[in-house]
Amino acid sequence: MERIKVFSTTYINQLGQRLQSKETVAGYVEGRAPNFSSSDTKDTVIEVDTFPILTVANGDYENARLLFEMLKGIDRTLASDQRLWAWLAHVPFMKYMGERWPVGEQPGDKRSGYILGHWFVKTQASTSYMRHGIAMLWWGAFTTYSPERDDPFELTREFFSMQDYTRTIFGSLGRSDKFSRALLEYVVENPDLFSAHKEARIRFLMRRLNYAGGYKIIPNLSMPDIKKLIDHYKDAVGDINS
Repeated sequence: MERIKVFSTTYINQLGQRLQSKETVAGYVEGRAPNFSSSDTKDTVIEVDTFPILTVANGDYENARLLFEMLKGIDRTLASDQRLWAWLAHVPFMKYMGERWPVGEQPGDKRSGYILGHWFVKTQASTSYMRHGIAMLWWGAFTTYSPERDDPFELTREFFSMQDYTRTIFGSLGRSDKFSRALLEYVVENPDLFSAHKEARIRFLMRRLNYAGGYKIIPNLSMPDIKKLIDHYKDAVGDINS
């Protein structure tokens, strides 16, 4: 059994300061995690049989499924702990992180910020979790996993089919699991509508829904009612061709 750990807040703060050092950044370029001691980590109550092997070749969907199945035992409170994602990114999944988010491909003056964005959850905003290389996988699967469906990961597969989902769906509306699932269900149930110009149509739809959210509390609606609201824009979405 493997024990899930978190970094201490003190260590994360110190590491953030060390990212100003070219030597520390060079370690990330080479795929090496910064040094830390046992006193820099704390145990959680969660144990797993083994850590899955995440690879770029798997694709985000398969990696998300593997990670979610391993970490089914964590709840929203632990999953909102910035220290957890920092530890996962730097310890069991450092090799994957280096391949999926290669620091060496970034301009020299952008590397520290790139590391902070993908190896650390900087704020409690949902978009910060969606930038993090490991948190994005778990939260994407957690939000979309639907055990009542024939394929519980059908919406997860749709979510990771397009990078724009991670950018657009997890705004103010995307904090609601119900809204996220309703939107993804609508897309899955209307393949012809999204068979062309999908990214542009999703962006347009999200703009309209965010506008509607200014005068209607959309997450308070039932999923059928959310889908009815989305369907209200069906003709306008179909007119988007670029």
